[in-house]
Amino acid sequence: MIGLSFVHGWRDTIFLNGTLSKRQLILAMGRASQRHWFQSQWRSLFDEPHWSRRALLAGASCMPGDARKHWYRSVEARLDPLERAVMKWARQYPFGI
Repeated sequence: MIGLSFVHGWRDTIFLNGTLSKRQLILAMGRASQRHWFQSQWRSLFDEPHWSRRALLAGASCMPGDARKHWYRSVEARLDPLERAVMKWARQYPFGI
């Protein structure tokens, strides 16, 4: 029973509580091409913790080309070097295409 309790606690920590879970959910939404959700997120991008922000940048690559280009241009000046690297990668390897 101790092992099962640990597994449930670990699952709850990963999938319900932390930044890690939010990051994973954001990436899954990008892989599932949830374009409309990403289009609504650009205004709140900088309210997110760094890893969730990076997931949003990667996941937003599922948006149509014109929307994606505009979205990335509108936030690029405020990104840190790692976020810019994520954006560059996402431009080269967009989700959902």
